Amino acid sequence: MIQRTDFRLAVFVVIRDDAGRVLLQRRAGTEFMNGYYDFPSGHVDTGESFTEAAIRELAEETGLIVDESDLEVLHLNQNYLDLPYINVVFNAKKWSGTPQILESDKCDDQRLMPCLKNVHLPSAMSNKLAGREVRTLAKLPLKISKS
Repeated sequence: MIQRTDFRLAVFVVIRDDAGRVLLQRRAGTEFMNGYYDFPSGHVDTGESFTEAAIRELAEETGLIVDESDLEVLHLNQNYLDLPYINVVFNAKKWSGTPQILESDKCDDQRLMPCLKNVHLPSAMSNKLAGREVRTLAKLPLKISKS
């Protein structure tokens, strides 16, 4: 009999300001990747669509409001960081509000940061990104000093 994998589902929302900076939040108090910056993100609840989860998580974590019609899929991947995951990364074409930390038990810093340009990954990682495997990508989070 074929064994099927049960996946957890997660969404991430990329927010850019008029200067092209990206909103990142530093994880804290979660016992998972504390100290690392990430996009506003979270799990998809039972019965919820990916876009519904993205809208809810963004509002819960940052107070920002985005309409479903302003979300576009930027990236889709699977990883096995701790459990099997399907991740959907959305770009918010338009959004409203002022970013704020609303879940201080999970986040201790929030910043609009310039996008990295001309980032070169090691060749082994480039091969994985070429379509064969993206699991390892989740193991290389962006870590930024506190200064």
